[in-house]
Amino acid sequence: MQKLTATAVKKTNPSTKPKKLSDGGGLYLLIQPNGSRYWRYGYRFAGKRKTLAIGVHPEMTLKEARERHLEAREILRQEIDPSEIKKIGKLTNTSQLPIVLRRLGWNGFSLRWRTSLRGTKRD
Repeated sequence: MQKLTATAVKKTNPSTKPKKLSDGGGLYLLIQPNGSRYWRYGYRFAGKRKTLAIGVHPEMTLKEARERHLEAREILRQEIDPSEIKKIGKLTNTSQLPIVLRRLGWNGFSLRWRTSLRGTKRD
């Protein structure tokens, strides 16, 4: 499954078109013509092709990208879209949280949990 090596990742030069170096299981390194390198995970959810941005090389190594990829695959096995989980993590305004949770199929959650996300305690 894992085909890439750290040496191959470093030594591959950009070309005139974007290039994908596959690591297997949907994980790949996208190399742009300007030389930027992005870790991506291509997967299918609800019959649609989706892409999850995992990180930027060299800030994220091949080993770290593989770990995040495996985490995303585990989330996908539970029939949850990994990109929705990423959106939840990016939420800064918890007033949007119920909307995202409903989209995921979670209809109810406790006030205690909601207030703990804000960093406040409920008496």
